Amino acid sequence: MPGDFDAVLNLESNLIAEGRTCGFDHGRKEGFREGYDYGVAEARQLGAELALCDGRTAMLLAVYEQRPHLCSDRMRKTLHAARSLLSQLKIDADDDKCVEQVNDLRAKMRMIDIMLRPLGHAQPTSANTALDF
Repeated sequence: MPGDFDAVLNLESNLIAEGRTCGFDHGRKEGFREGYDYGVAEARQLGAELALCDGRTAMLLAVYEQRPHLCSDRMRKTLHAARSLLSQLKIDADDDKCVEQVNDLRAKMRMIDIMLRPLGHAQPTSANTALDF
């Protein structure tokens, strides 16, 4: 008889422990799934960005090859540097070097964007907008 009451008294703590274990297992599975989905979405974005950089630099180099008088030496060097970064880029999950390479490539692409703008058409910055106080 005392064993029956002990089982009833321990029922709540046993159910809490079982629920906690099941919750952790479920959380691990769902966390892995959500992390995987997030990683795939981020990889798609990065892939699209790299493809855009590749296409833009290849197109600009092809245009400047046909019309070399349109391209400054600085633009040509920046385009070749961006192409070089693209060819050396290796996306590895364990390598922080690829993050630096992607950031360097983004910087080169910003430089290319700036060099392609006509003079006097700079993007507004916080230093020259009318709404700053």
